[in-house]
Amino acid sequence: MKRLVLAVVASCASPPPAPAMYNAAVPITGPTALEGRVVDSATGAAVAGVGVEAASGSSSSDEAFTDEHGRFHLEVDAGSAYVQLEYGSGSTIALAANHVTQRDLRLDHAEVLQRAQRPPAACPSSPRGAVILGHSTPQAEIDAIAHRVLERYAADPKTVPDGELAPHISFVRVDLDHHRRVGAGALPAGFAGKTRDELAGESKRLGSDVYYVDLRSIDADPTCALVWIGVNFVDRPRPGSIKTCCCSAAQLYELRNGRWEYVGNTETVCS
Repeated sequence: MKRLVLAVVASCASPPPAPAMYNAAVPITGPTALEGRVVDSATGAAVAGVGVEAASGSSSSDEAFTDEHGRFHLEVDAGSAYVQLEYGSGSTIALAANHVTQRDLRLDHAEVLQRAQRPPAACPSSPRGAVILGHSTPQAEIDAIAHRVLERYAADPKTVPDGELAPHISFVRVDLDHHRRVGAGALPAGFAGKTRDELAGESKRLGSDVYYVDLRSIDADPTCALVWIGVNFVDRPRPGSIKTCCCSAAQLYELRNGRWEYVGNTETVCS
């Protein structure tokens, strides 16, 4: 599970909260969830931009990325979930139904040091080492970025990795990471927005695989945006069938004269 590393500059971010370990299960009304922070195994300091995944039985959550304070939140089915850190070892955590389980996860200190040496993702006009996490980006700006990305795909599917596999795609996944969604105004004519659960329902209804443009996340500062995008599918259940797909990429966009323009791919990941 390889992901682009985001750099955090001390002068741009408020100090992280004091290190702590959480083991409580907090009752909630709603989905079962796991949340907490990723911390340095040696120092206890929070680590930003780390990917966290959890799988419980046959169900997998979306991947979440830690924010500038190392925090993450994942919704997972109840039971024993295997939690995997980006570039780190995994562990099993018991998740009670309709509870938020709070747990800090420790990233190996050597990996923390290696991450610090990797170059940041930044557009040419962005401040050096700018933090691109997007949690406070206005919804209208998120939608404007998504609209521009989908416009490029509509004009040429090859702008998205593996887009040429199914150029007729009209579905777009709209539930982004970081608890955000793209709005209806983000979708050009001819595209239908669906959540991950709604896409699974389409596959069952049609009795066939459903391909869609997968907008995983949109992180932005005032002049630069990092978009994880790919073509993905929800497969119709077939006993014994194995399919591999697809490729996704981290694409950089820059705001130029009031319009978001593509700069280039910074990384491509294929599965």
